[in-house]
Amino acid sequence: KHHEIVIDLPPPADATSEMVVDGILSALESALTAVGNAKLVLVDAITSNTVLALPVARVTEVCHRHGAAVIVDAAHGVGQIDVSVDEWNADIVVGNFHKWWCSPRGAAFMHWNSQRVSSSDSSAFCLPPPRPLVLSHGYGSGMLSEFSWDGNRDYSAWLSLDAVEAFWDAVGVDAARRYCTGLLRSAADLLVRAWSGRTLLPLNMCHMMALIKLPLAEKKMDDGKLSEDQYTSADGKFVQDSLHYKYRIEVPIKCVGGMLWVRISAAIYNTEDDYHKLAAAVTEICKEFDAAGAQ
Repeated sequence: KHHEIVIDLPPPADATSEMVVDGILSALESALTAVGNAKLVLVDAITSNTVLALPVARVTEVCHRHGAAVIVDAAHGVGQIDVSVDEWNADIVVGNFHKWWCSPRGAAFMHWNSQRVSSSDSSAFCLPPPRPLVLSHGYGSGMLSEFSWDGNRDYSAWLSLDAVEAFWDAVGVDAARRYCTGLLRSAADLLVRAWSGRTLLPLNMCHMMALIKLPLAEKKMDDGKLSEDQYTSADGKFVQDSLHYKYRIEVPIKCVGGMLWVRISAAIYNTEDDYHKLAAAVTEICKEFDAAGAQ
């Protein structure tokens, strides 16, 4: 059986990052207690849909205390944050390098915590060593050997990582992060003011991505109350496709809490002018969207 832990988003507009984190940990604690014998918890380092940077070390501590192993998906982590596998102490951490580390697609990593397997705590559920789905050269010789030569794999992406690391050494990872996080805050402030909106989460919980509420009219029922079904993912796709095909802007539109939000990113090649163009384009699309809905 699998269980999902549901966190209500967006939080109140005046919620602090501490309030959001406490709510997540409380929900996790309650869910693990209710399940009673959870064996495995899968958690994102940074969520894709809501760009929430989770307190992975604290999440892992709660899960291990309940006897559950932890797998961390750090797909959006590498580059945005330090992927601290020792500090996190998760059983397995996986991630890729093409999202924020700028490698070609196909380069990824998996870290298996061997200390957890050798744990003397008999109450803890520990994952066995991962094994490849394709058996080839190196079988039986350990994890690295078993995964390094498993058929007709294209190693080009792996071989690019030295050049990618040299690029980041030249640019400076810390300097790049400072630029991107600073730009993100400026961009978020620009869009919030342009649309009289809000961010989904406090910006100190975000690194290089944030969600900003679109300036769409709230749908009301006949009695004047807000409709529970405001907007859908199909509505989001319409806005996203309009941005792409009409304005040549590529940015995801997410449906969270029945409302539409734009997920902005701040990379080293972005400038504030990009977000001025986004602000103007979204404003026009939302006016057309509201006008069509009113007819």
